[in-house]
This record gives sequence, C-alpha cells and structure tokens, in this order.
Amino acid sequence: MTNVGSSSGAGAGLLNRLFALVDKDKDSAVSGAELSALLDSVGQGAKIGAILAANDTDADGALSTTEWPNKLVSDNTIGQLLSLQDVRDLRNLSAEQRKEKSDTLKQAYFTRVDADGNGVLSGDEVEADRVLNLAKTLDSGAPPNTAVMIRAGADRNALTMDDIAIAQRIDMSGLKAVELTDAQKTEFAAMRDRMAAIAKNADADDGTAPDAGEPQTAEAQAEKVSTANLSHSLIMRLIAQFTSHSAVGAAADISA
Repeated sequence: MTNVGSSSGAGAGLLNRLFALVDKDKDSAVSGAELSALLDSVGQGAKIGAILAANDTDADGALSTTEWPNKLVSDNTIGQLLSLQDVRDLRNLSAEQRKEKSDTLKQAYFTRVDADGNGVLSGDEVEADRVLNLAKTLDSGAPPNTAVMIRAGADRNALTMDDIAIAQRIDMSGLKAVELTDAQKTEFAAMRDRMAAIAKNADADDGTAPDAGEPQTAEAQAEKVSTANLSHSLIMRLIAQFTSHSAVGAAADISA
C-alpha cells in the first residue's frame, strides 16, 4: 500500500486506506477522474473543485501522495473541555439554560455525524463517528470531550434528537483535592444516584465507557480503526478532511 505523506498514526492509516481504494491504476496519484468517481459514489461530486483548489498545490489536476491529507483534523463544533470557571457557572444555570446548553451540544453532534444531512442518524453514521473518535484518541492521547448516550430501545438506524443525550467531559486537571463539606457529600451522592438512574435507561455509546462494548486498550482501539469498514458514511466523513485541512493548516490540533 502506498504511504500517504510522511505521518503515521490511526488517522493517517484511515486516509492511507482511502487513497489506496481510490488510486485504481496504482500509479501513486489520484487523478481528477478517480477523485470524481469517488465523490460521485457518495453523492459529493460538487466538492471536487473545492478539494482540488485546497489540495492540488502543483495544479496538475491530480492529488499526489504528498498532497493527500495525512492526519485527521479536530471536530471543533462541539467545543473544548469545560474550564473550572465553566463548572462553577453551571451551578447557577436555570433548568431552561441547562436544556439550552444540552440542545446546543446535541445539535452540534447531529450536524457532525449526519453525513447525508437527512435529519436522522443511521447506524453507519454513528459507527463512522465512533471510528474517527477512536483514531483521534489514539493520535492525540486525549479522549473525546463529549460522551454520547443513546436511549434504550431506540431505532439504531433512525436516531432522532430525542434518542440521544450528550454529556460534556470536565477537565479536572486544575482541581486540587480538598475536604468536602457534609453538604457537598450529600450533593455528590445525589448526583451519583441520578447518573446511576440514567445509566439504567440509556446505553453509553461513544466508545469510551467500560460497558459500551468497545475496545478499551490502545492496541484494541488501533485494531478496530485499522480494520474499520470504509462505509459510505465513513468515506463521506473522511472527504470532509480535504477542505478542513485547507482552513486550519498543517499544524492543526488533532484532539477529538
């Protein structure tokens, strides 16, 4: 298999596999015709001009191995980890404000994962997102900054906004251990009980929770990424990398 660019890692492996799939004549370059055929196969034919403009640096109408993206770019729509100040602010949010924040996170997740834009999430789309998150976790050494839970009994091939809940991870690195007050102990115990109740009615489905049925070791995660099916949805998500790279440059952060 032709090595794309000079980077290595799980994300580069996915992009490398895509290059090998598209380079039908095995001449170590993806011609305009080969690229067009790929884009047409996933309903993205209109993007060929933007992709060539962003990546075809020698303007020869083809993408060489050095012009092909060689790492995954972050999905920035979800936002960054909550800061300590954010955590303090959350305590003062009203129920309406909390719902608004939750709805914003869910909409961002849907926008990112709904590759075909039909307003519902298929199993392939959710799996494609999971594979990309696993790759980014391996490449960056940091877990995704959100966790996704799917309602028990939901149709996994037609998930709606009502079928999911999004929890945002909190960066605890800046916190110091302190003795809890009795009131805080009571509050945390109640929070733990609420989370346990939620867990009984929802499946953790972001590939990071121990009970999610996903591989937990780095080796198992790397194996899942390297053998992932290049499905219609995953190819569409990888194609998005071609224009993302042009916007953020080669030094883009790759945290999930």
